[in-house]
Amino acid sequence: MIGFFQNFLSLSLKKKLFIAYIIMSLFFLSIIALMYSGMTSARHSIGQINDRNKNIQTVTMLKTNIHGIRAAFLRFVIDDDREVWDAQEDVINKLVEETKTQIRLIKETKYKDKVLEIEETFYPFADTIVKELIPAVREGNKKLALNILSTVQAKRSRVFITAIDSMIEAMEEENTKEMQLIDSENKKTIIRSLSFTLAIFLFMIIFSYWFISNYIVKVLNKVTETAQLVSKGDLRVNIELNINDEFGRLARDVNNIVATIKQALSDISQKTFVLLKDVTSMSFAGQEVCHRIDKDLEMTTSAATATEQMSATALDISKN
Repeated sequence: MIGFFQNFLSLSLKKKLFIAYIIMSLFFLSIIALMYSGMTSARHSIGQINDRNKNIQTVTMLKTNIHGIRAAFLRFVIDDDREVWDAQEDVINKLVEETKTQIRLIKETKYKDKVLEIEETFYPFADTIVKELIPAVREGNKKLALNILSTVQAKRSRVFITAIDSMIEAMEEENTKEMQLIDSENKKTIIRSLSFTLAIFLFMIIFSYWFISNYIVKVLNKVTETAQLVSKGDLRVNIELNINDEFGRLARDVNNIVATIKQALSDISQKTFVLLKDVTSMSFAGQEVCHRIDKDLEMTTSAATATEQMSATALDISKN
């Protein structure tokens, strides 16, 4: 891990920002993927609930069809009009076929045992209508038909409806469990998403604090301390920073500035020393020239004095 951070710090600032952008993007994509996974699971469960509701509607239609068959048959028995008989017979046959189709549809569900129970009760019910009740009505034996309807058919329809009610109850119970599961999964997804988001947020805070305090602030402090020491005249300072980004180049530039100033001061010192040496030599030469001038002046003065004395002597001689 330490090696990773060292390699990370050795990158340029632009690359650091690019890597940070990629990492943050991956974090946010992970959050989105987590939420999407939860939503997909919820959608799947909701799809199962919708399918189950359709099956409930289909099974409920079976009950409606049974009641429709019984109602049509009662009208079929009570009415003496042959046209009404034919119409109700068509209605009964249509409802029987429709009920068979609905039973085949719900066979595809996982409630096969209950569907078999419904089949076992429905087909005898349908056979009784087609093979016993309708022929009895056609023969004009309504009493027999009503007796069959009130005994055999009533018992079989009750068994059929009981099986349907049991299946509906099982489906509704399954729906309730599924909804509770969806609610639980949604809560878990929300908690996981919030926890993951909080963890990422804390990681960002910790990493940002570490990066700023151990990288940016550290470099700026070194540069500031170096500038303060240079301003006080200490040119022995050197920023030791082995990184290759913009801050590393800044540190190296500061070190180069200090080295340039140090070299310039060294050159100035050497040239000043040479100049001082030359000035000292010129001073000695000037003193010697002055000494010679003084000596020549003294000799000239002595010569003038001697000449003056000679002139005075000559003047005295001429007067005598």
